[in-house]
Amino acid sequence: TEGIFLISLFLILLGPILLFRFDLLVILLTILGLYLWDKNQKIFSLIILALAVITKVYPIIFLPYLLFQNFKKYNFLSSIKLFFVYTAALLSFVFLYTFIFNISLSDTLVSYNFHSHKSVSTESVWASVIYLLYSISGNALPGFESAYGINAILRTDIYPSIKFYNYFWILPLSLCYLIYFLKRKSWERIDFIFLSFLLLVFLIFSKVVSNQYLTWFLFMIPLIDIKMLLKKRWILSLFVLCISIIMHTYIFPLNYSEWLAFLKMESQDFFLFWTALISNFLLIAVAINMTPDAYKDN
Repeated sequence: TEGIFLISLFLILLGPILLFRFDLLVILLTILGLYLWDKNQKIFSLIILALAVITKVYPIIFLPYLLFQNFKKYNFLSSIKLFFVYTAALLSFVFLYTFIFNISLSDTLVSYNFHSHKSVSTESVWASVIYLLYSISGNALPGFESAYGINAILRTDIYPSIKFYNYFWILPLSLCYLIYFLKRKSWERIDFIFLSFLLLVFLIFSKVVSNQYLTWFLFMIPLIDIKMLLKKRWILSLFVLCISIIMHTYIFPLNYSEWLAFLKMESQDFFLFWTALISNFLLIAVAINMTPDAYKDN
């Protein structure tokens, strides 16, 4: 009941944009895959998660956790076998996709590489940091471009390079994993708090973030034990999250034309500017607040 309430609340705050995207599908597949894993249906779980990765790549960040948990509970060979199951399922879905839609394998690979050509999106946390640094230094905001399906910072104004933002997220996620694997003692059940925290860190360090991407993280929260969510720390986090969602929705889609006009220096709406920045910095605050529970060994 509590999970249904939270999901309903998040849907109301986010608005109808989810109805026009594939995000609900990949969320459903990801949650189903994790549920099956928790019920010890590991082969079916990895097949479902492989299908989720074909839809949106982000669920792949959970694979190291699942394989390491299996290694801790059983043995290394068992995890290797599961990794091959996952790889075989992923490749099978890729080949099936190319066959059904009559697309060459090379074109399929190009489509998956499409994301790497994008610049830093204007709604990302990275963009907020860049805009803040430009503002503090007294310089005009960096240039703006609409390319590869997103509105982003002009690539020639990106420092040090787009490649940096393509791959930097691997470093904080690897660090999160390393600390967790060294501290964790109990491996009986899936730690949904850590997986939620990991996904939020991924979003914070991703170069492309939009309003609907936040649902990847938000829909993980109902999987956390309600006793944990009723603690003061989590009530505070949920409140801050709701404020952040409202502010994100205020930017996109409610005032997106005005936001783009500001970035193009066609208007001076600094209220939108600070709304965008604060909404992203609140996500960082939530991640910091989650950290103690993410690394607590229950």
